[in-house]
Amino acid sequence: MALSPSEWRKSTYSGNFEDACVEARAAASTVHVRDSKDLSRHPLEFSGPAWQVFLSACKQPTPQDV
Repeated sequence: MALSPSEWRKSTYSGNFEDACVEARAAASTVHVRDSKDLSRHPLEFSGPAWQVFLSACKQPTPQDV
């Protein structure tokens, strides 16, 4: 998932619920993730490699998918 700096992207799993989604954006050396329902909370920060591991894990089938 390539992100532009300062550009928040909504998760494709969020559906049409504008007030209930997870958003992510790239920073200098990290990826920030936030809950769009509560913008007053500080976003989580992941290193680039940790973000890639997370994305890879999300793509793995779960036991119920097999």
